[in-house]
Amino acid sequence: MTRPGFVHQALCYGSDEDFLGGAAPFALDGLHAGDTVLAVLAPRNIGLLTRALGRRS
Repeated sequence: MTRPGFVHQALCYGSDEDFLGGAAPFALDGLHAGDTVLAVLAPRNIGLLTRALGRRS
């Protein structure tokens, strides 16, 4: 079921593990719900999130 509206989240993190621990579940929850997910990332985090999301990225 698609949720109405727009959700914006900011994530503070101190390591790659912290980043992935917050960003990947948030993105996957939206994708599983059928939502469009947009992540605006620092270049170094693009590969991390892409790998974590697999073919869903």
